[in-house]
This record gives sequence, structure tokens and C-alpha cells, in this order.
Amino acid sequence: MESEQRNKAAIIERKLDDQGKDLRREQEYRQEMKETFDEIAIECEKKVGQLFKMSEEFEETLGQIKNTYDICRKELNEYQTTVVVERDILKKELEKVQNENDILLGKHVTKAQ
Repeated sequence: MESEQRNKAAIIERKLDDQGKDLRREQEYRQEMKETFDEIAIECEKKVGQLFKMSEEFEETLGQIKNTYDICRKELNEYQTTVVVERDILKKELEKVQNENDILLGKHVTKAQ
């Protein structure tokens, strides 16, 4: 009976030792996983920071492009207005010259008859 108890104790001791080894392996695995996840988290934070920085730079560039567009549009509208006004002035001058020419042509025809 005593040897039977010793055998049971030895079996229990071996199981306990095996479970202790399993526990240590599990702890090592979990530690490795934690370190891996920590590294991944740090890398992700860096990438997110870079993306935010790029986003801010793009927003700034977009703002500059919008400002340039607004300035160009304003200048083009002003130029277009100037061209229209000058065209109207030239049209009136042309009509005046045509009228004078018609009058002179009429006088010339009258004298020629």
C-alpha cells in the first residue's frame, strides 16, 4: 500500500511537473505574443502619425490650390469684363466710322452725278 501511494505520488508529481512545463511554455508564448503585438502597435502608431501628417499636408496644398484658382478666376472675370467693354467701345467706333463713310460715300455719289 505504501508503494502504491508512492507510485501515485510519483505519477502526480510527474503530472505536476509536466503541467508546470506546459505553464512555462504558455507563459513564454504569451510573452512573445505580447512583445509582437506591442511592436505591431508601435509600428501602427507611426504609420497613423505619418498618414495624419500627409493628410494635413494635402489639406494645406489643396487650400493653396483653391486660393490660386480663386485668384485666377477673379482675374479672368475682370479680364473678360474689360474685353467686353473694349469690344462694345470698338463696335460703337466702328459703327460711327461706317456711318461717316456712308455719309461721305453718299456725298461723293451726289457730286459725281
